[in-house]
Amino acid sequence: MDTPTFSLEVARRVNAAIERGGHTVLGVAQATGIARSTLLRRLSGSSPLSVKELALIAQAIDVDVRTFIPRDEDDEWERAS
Repeated sequence: MDTPTFSLEVARRVNAAIERGGHTVLGVAQATGIARSTLLRRLSGSSPLSVKELALIAQAIDVDVRTFIPRDEDDEWERAS
């Protein structure tokens, strides 16, 4: 999976987790300290989420940060170690 595709898939998974948990982008922005406009830009896929942002979001919505990582990429990283 190339980097732009990976970033879009991560953003899609974050969006899905926010919705599944009954959260709003505004609520997540407030809980994480990430500006709403920045979070919207990241979630649209126009710029990638940082590791720090992913960790803050995961904590705010009470999910494991690994939820956001596509499984086939996890497998590749495990094989490389």
